[in-house]
Amino acid sequence: MSERSSGRSSDSSDADAIGRVHTIRLHAAWTRHDGDRGGPADPRKVSLPDETLVASSAAAVVYTRRFNRPTGIVPRTVITLESGWLGLASAVTLNGHVFAGNATDHWDITDLLRPHNVLEVAIPASRFSDAAVETVRLSITDRD
Repeated sequence: MSERSSGRSSDSSDADAIGRVHTIRLHAAWTRHDGDRGGPADPRKVSLPDETLVASSAAAVVYTRRFNRPTGIVPRTVITLESGWLGLASAVTLNGHVFAGNATDHWDITDLLRPHNVLEVAIPASRFSDAAVETVRLSITDRD
């Protein structure tokens, strides 16, 4: 069963206390399932941005990306998932944790990361043209 919560959105008031360290682009190795999860369409490997998305006739697509926890993480490290997809998605799940209220384009995922992670993002057809040009990245920062 999935855990559901609002997640922690990064707050711009913390900007002075956080210094950028590293960004990891999650642009390759995505799997796109056209149709609802478990639907009849075969999954396909894609990279982001996925400009072929606008040609899909599916009611929704689900993107899945597996990635490892970044190395060199210390207790003061904050890892943020950043993407325009987060505000466009009908659902975002990381390791079974369902994010609610996806009105922002960034989430603090530090406490949700495991050694091996699975990110799923469901995009409804009404958002395909906007989602087709988006990318996903991890921002790794240290609090001063």
